[in-house]
Amino acid sequence: MTQPNLLELAKQGDAQAIASLMNRQLQPKGIKVKTNLTSGCFMVIAESENVPEQSFLVDFICKGITELKAEVIKRVVIHGRVSGNNTSVWRESFEIKSDLTVQQEQLEFINSLPVTSHKSKNKISIIDRLTSFLRVVKDAREVINIILLLSIFLTLTANLFINNKSRPTLWEYKVESIDDAAFDAAMHRIGAEGWELTSARRAISGEGSSSRGLYEVIFKRPATKAKIRENSEKLKVEAKESLLQSTQLLAKIGIGSINRAQQANYLEKMTFANTIEELGLSLKLETENYVYNITTDSSSSFVTATAKIDELKSYVGAVFLVLENGETTTVAVRCETNAPSKISPKSPQLNVKQPVCPAGLSEVD
Repeated sequence: MTQPNLLELAKQGDAQAIASLMNRQLQPKGIKVKTNLTSGCFMVIAESENVPEQSFLVDFICKGITELKAEVIKRVVIHGRVSGNNTSVWRESFEIKSDLTVQQEQLEFINSLPVTSHKSKNKISIIDRLTSFLRVVKDAREVINIILLLSIFLTLTANLFINNKSRPTLWEYKVESIDDAAFDAAMHRIGAEGWELTSARRAISGEGSSSRGLYEVIFKRPATKAKIRENSEKLKVEAKESLLQSTQLLAKIGIGSINRAQQANYLEKMTFANTIEELGLSLKLETENYVYNITTDSSSSFVTATAKIDELKSYVGAVFLVLENGETTTVAVRCETNAPSKISPKSPQLNVKQPVCPAGLSEVD
């Protein structure tokens, strides 16, 4: 029996096949894409030396995915990035009609994952780990969006408005996301604080069954120069803190990905991998903010993410072999330094079949 060709695999929703077809046409333009299909959501990360052209890529990917008619693809999310930078410069998404039910999508995705033990709260649990991973990725995306909004409003607060040749009025601005159920009460409260409505638009928070309707509303009110300076400094501090939190979140995700890959590798090959390439991951061992290092022996695997910037915390992950009821299985742990540190963390230890973080570090989910 002949093997399906690349186009046939792409029509079946094979993310790697779709990426290969896209890269054939995009690489001459200096653009490379990476893809992932999760529960009907097809993620495309497009990278180039300069900022990828958003309108061209969205049109190209939209036409290509629509023509494939892959029933497993419900929604497409596209991120544009500069090569070597993990932060998206722009993001676009659109829905794809499909005849498959949500239950079929979830079953197919879960069946594609490796089966592991569920005997301990620290042992790998596919559903729990997947839910946690999707949650932190969503949180990272929201943090990045907040940083962009803060930058916009820092610019707006510096503008002067002239009315009838009188002394210019200085304004301060803020944005609120208000649920439908609390809209009236929130508007009265904000109005009582002296804020004036500038604009509002309808929005949806969350996805699928967890989505909810809300309004994104922009307000303004008169402010003194001193107040504007105070708010600007506060926003700068908040923006920097949000950026640090986002950067640390990506490091935690990286440590967790390597831990899970080591557990899957041991389940398949009865050994731990010594390199990122053996694990089949696309993570870089050194980024702008962190340096990663993997060490293994016959019964354990360790990975560290050591910060390169003073304000960032460092991380360590570990996978241990344990014997329970005559069966060898794995347990994993992730730890972060209690304070920012540029020193590579010490390794966790196994204590009565449970991994324990070293002194000065705390376990993270």
